[in-house]
Amino acid sequence: MTMTRRLPLGSNARERFAALYSEIPDVQCKGLCTQACGPIAMSAFESGRMLATTGVSPAVDGEMSCIYLVRDRCAAYEVRPAICRLFGAVDSPLLTCPHGCGVAEGQRLLTDAEARDILHRAREIGGPSITVPIR
Repeated sequence: MTMTRRLPLGSNARERFAALYSEIPDVQCKGLCTQACGPIAMSAFESGRMLATTGVSPAVDGEMSCIYLVRDRCAAYEVRPAICRLFGAVDSPLLTCPHGCGVAEGQRLLTDAEARDILHRAREIGGPSITVPIR
């Protein structure tokens, strides 16, 4: 059995996440998919970065919508976690935008295996996954 070495959290986590996120194709979002913004899991580092940037801990409201949705747009877009960045960028029924938003011209959709690898590496870099609470 291969053991995955837990990578230390620290100043280089930002750079490592930036490199990881650069592997995800840009999605041309029309702002119509907000019904998909609900309970998710993200790394502890990603959650902390969202709190530090917005002053609000990640959570969903009583209607199971992400609290960062403001007028159908993400108020934490620049620091959104890997799972949110993958929506619309993966050739998978679970991550396909029902409104036709897709990757930018000249980019290709990621495979399901590539998306799973990105999520795995996000946990390696950012610590254990947490699921956002309901408020």
